[in-house]
Amino acid sequence: MSHIKKYFFFLNIVYLINTGKVFPQQKAIDSIGILINQPGIKDTIVAKSYIELTELFYDENPDTSAYFCEKTISFVDQKIINAGKREKIVLLYCKSDAYNNLGVFYFEIGQIKKGLEAYHKAIKIQEQNGDTNGASNSLLNLGVIYYNQGQLNEALTLYLKCLKIKESLKDTSGIAKTILNIGSVYQYQGKPEEALRSYERSLQLHELLKDKKKIAVSLSNIRSIYVNIGQFEKAKEYAFKTLSIRKEIKDKKGAVISYGSIGDIFLKEKRFAEAKCYVDSSLRLANEIGQPQLLRDVEVLKSKIEANLNNFKEALEHYKLYISYRDSLINEENTKKIVQTQMQYDFDKKENETKAEQDKKDVIADEEKQKQKIIIASVSAGLFLVLILAIVIFRSLRQNQKKNKIITEQKLIVEKQKELVEEKQKEILDSIRYAKRIQTALITSEKYIAKNLNRLIKNV
Repeated sequence: MSHIKKYFFFLNIVYLINTGKVFPQQKAIDSIGILINQPGIKDTIVAKSYIELTELFYDENPDTSAYFCEKTISFVDQKIINAGKREKIVLLYCKSDAYNNLGVFYFEIGQIKKGLEAYHKAIKIQEQNGDTNGASNSLLNLGVIYYNQGQLNEALTLYLKCLKIKESLKDTSGIAKTILNIGSVYQYQGKPEEALRSYERSLQLHELLKDKKKIAVSLSNIRSIYVNIGQFEKAKEYAFKTLSIRKEIKDKKGAVISYGSIGDIFLKEKRFAEAKCYVDSSLRLANEIGQPQLLRDVEVLKSKIEANLNNFKEALEHYKLYISYRDSLINEENTKKIVQTQMQYDFDKKENETKAEQDKKDVIADEEKQKQKIIIASVSAGLFLVLILAIVIFRSLRQNQKKNKIITEQKLIVEKQKELVEEKQKEILDSIRYAKRIQTALITSEKYIAKNLNRLIKNV
């Protein structure tokens, strides 16, 4: 298979995976297996294929997603030694993506410390590789961890840093996602107006991108604001829109939350029969998924509804189930609290390092500014002196030109006068010569007189 055919084969597989046309997942594995086993296939394509698999399995099978993250990392470590400059850049991109996805996985299963380690490894690679966008994604993921630990100020700091980078890159999807997270912080800080503005802006951007999953998340968050301020009709409007989208895209986990949120609104309105209907749907899907956190949240709702319907036996049973799921998560919660202190220390340390680095940069920048000021002053002084010298030279030239003009004019006058004198002299000389000729013509010569005198004597 030629390199061009292999490349288009790879693109076709990626397209099928991303559009969901390769299903079930085993077919995707088989297809990529065929691709990566092709003789002479590029290492960068293999690494990208592994990353695609981590994304494919993330929602339905996170353990498999984590396996392919580890597979990507080990593959890159083997191949990067002999890779060319461009290939190294692509391989490092894949490795940082793998660490990022691995960080999400560890966070989801409650291994916060491992998640933080993975994110920091991703950021280190991204900074070395000049991957600004990747680094911003890692900042966003770190912010999520701090947010879930209840460290809202630290989370907001990271989100705002991420937003600044995303805006500089004009990454609409990243901007929308970051603003959504910023809204969550504002909401839990008791700032509903700021939160609502963030959610509405995020919704507009996600609608522009036609990202239905994120549209549903934005709608759900807006719903939660209206619930908190007691506008239940408005809250239900957004809740039903959210549920409709999640059913359309077959987002089971999201549907559990949407059914539960609608049931919770009806419960607050004391419409217990409607509340039970929606919470039962939520509980059914939650049992299919089997996540303790989802089951814990739905079981407590179910218990409240049954108690309000005077079904105390069922209410007690569901309350016991709620306690069971809650207790199963206690160790995870305790682990989070233990890690929280370390996280705060790490965050402060990182902030101090960043501040120290920035202070160092500021000192260097100030020194550079001072040098520039000195250079500018020196150049300005030099230019001023050159300007003065130029003016002096110019004035001197002008004066010399004037003098030369006067001398030239005087010379011309003298020459003209000389010419006049010479002309007059010539006229005088010519007159003298003319007079002499006339005189010569009028006076008798001595020879003529002597001749005539002799002739007269002889005749006497």
